Amino acid sequence: IYFNEDVRATRNDITVYVGSVPTDQLSTFDSKLQDSFKRIASEGIDLERMRMVIDRDERQVRSRLESSGGDNFSHAIISDFLYGNPDGSDIEPVLNEIRLNNELRKWSSEQWAALLTKYLVTPERVVVIGKPSAAMAERIETEEKARIAKQRETLGEEGIAEAVQKLEAA
Repeated sequence: IYFNEDVRATRNDITVYVGSVPTDQLSTFDSKLQDSFKRIASEGIDLERMRMVIDRDERQVRSRLESSGGDNFSHAIISDFLYGNPDGSDIEPVLNEIRLNNELRKWSSEQWAALLTKYLVTPERVVVIGKPSAAMAERIETEEKARIAKQRETLGEEGIAEAVQKLEAA
């Protein structure tokens, strides 16, 4: 299960990607996932685990700042310019993830449960189910083999050798 956020000028979406679900369970998976969110919200959040996740996130933030700080700052600054308060007051909280993490470490189980409920339990959602097709997988494999054979025939041995040289040079 992978969670992602899509922040736009007029809306924010939280997307949940789920993989490796047996096909016979696809039709009921969404309701089971929703039931799990509800159960977690009602039973409470494991604060030790949340602190561990926050610590891991902070290590990742620090690593990104060291390895590609410009990318982190440019994205935040561009987003603030486009969508933030014209007086610039929105930029400091965005750039200070360490302080935000320190605040989140103080949250209670109830605060985390309320957040989970607000964003993953209560809102309407759209569920898209992609069911794998064995016939399509076979067709794609057959078409790819035919494409490669045609490419080999078109290029010939000399063309393939030239392509290999170009690839290695690149």
